[in-house]
Amino acid sequence: MGNPLEARRLPRSGRVRILYAGWLLLVLVLRVVYQGKLFDSFRLPYHKPLPTEISELIRSNYTLINQEYLDYYPRELTVLTRNGSKDRFDYIQGLGKEGKFTTTSLIATMAYYNMMHWSTSRLTHIKEHIFLYQMVIYLRRHSLLKFAFDRKIKQLLSAGIIGYFVREFDASQYRKPFEEDYEVSPIPLDSFCGLYYVSSIWLSAAVVAFILELLSQRIVWLRRIFE
Repeated sequence: MGNPLEARRLPRSGRVRILYAGWLLLVLVLRVVYQGKLFDSFRLPYHKPLPTEISELIRSNYTLINQEYLDYYPRELTVLTRNGSKDRFDYIQGLGKEGKFTTTSLIATMAYYNMMHWSTSRLTHIKEHIFLYQMVIYLRRHSLLKFAFDRKIKQLLSAGIIGYFVREFDASQYRKPFEEDYEVSPIPLDSFCGLYYVSSIWLSAAVVAFILELLSQRIVWLRRIFE
C-alpha cells in the first residue's frame, strides 16, 4: 500500500489490491485492539475497592448481621441473629461476592477462621476500631501484685503487643501510616488525545496515498510523480 512499483508478491489486479489493503488494515486494527485490551487487563484492577470505614459501609448499603443493635449503625440496615461468629462467617461466605453483608467480631476470631479456611475464605476487616476499653488499676506502694503486673508488662513488651498499640493509637509519632491503602486509578482517555490525533493524521495520509495510487493507473502525470 502506497508503493506504485510492481512486484511479484503483490497482486496486479486493482480489486485484489483493494481486498489485500483492506485485509492489512483489518489486521492492523485487530492488533491495536488486542494490545489495548491487554493494556487495560494489566492496568485496571479486577475488583472494586472495598470500604475502609464504617461510613463507607453505610453509604454502600451493607447489611450488618449482629446479635444486637449498635449505636453507630442504622437499624434499618441491621439484621438480628442468635448465631455465633463462626455461623455468621459461614453465612456471609455462602452468599458469595454479590452479597453486601458485614458483621462484628474480634480480629483474632476472624484470623483463626481465615486460617482454618485459608483456601476458600474471602473475609477481610476494616481498619476502623469499634470497641476500645481503657482500664486503670491503682495499687498500693508495697503491694505484692505490683511484681505480677510488671512481669506481664515485660512479656507484652517482648511480644510486640505494646508496640502495636503505640502504632495504632498514637499516630502522632509516625508521619506516615504503618500500612497505606493502594488503589489503582484508571488513566483517563483525555490524556491520549495527542496520540489519537497523530494516529488519525497518519491513517488519513495512508488512505490518501492509496487513493492516489489507484488514480495513478489512469492519470499519466500522476503516475510520473509517484515514479
